Amino acid sequence: MKDKKEYIVLNEGVWRSVLKDSYTFGLMFGLLLFNHQLLSGSGWLDILFVLLILVFVLGRNTKSIHRFNSKKETIDWLEENKNEKM
Repeated sequence: MKDKKEYIVLNEGVWRSVLKDSYTFGLMFGLLLFNHQLLSGSGWLDILFVLLILVFVLGRNTKSIHRFNSKKETIDWLEENKNEKM
């Protein structure tokens, strides 16, 4: 039996991706700095903060990833949205 293919289109520009990543790492750095400056720097709290940030970032609903089941659906979507800004 053949594996079912899934086509994924990432509709995001380079600068938008860099800004999202810098926001994520800035948030992580800020929370770890807060922990070590004001909360006596517990390692367990560092792990908890990192896990909370990952859950927050991964849980956000992103509109830049589109999944399709066939090549035709993917091509149709790309043709409909080719003039849209990324």
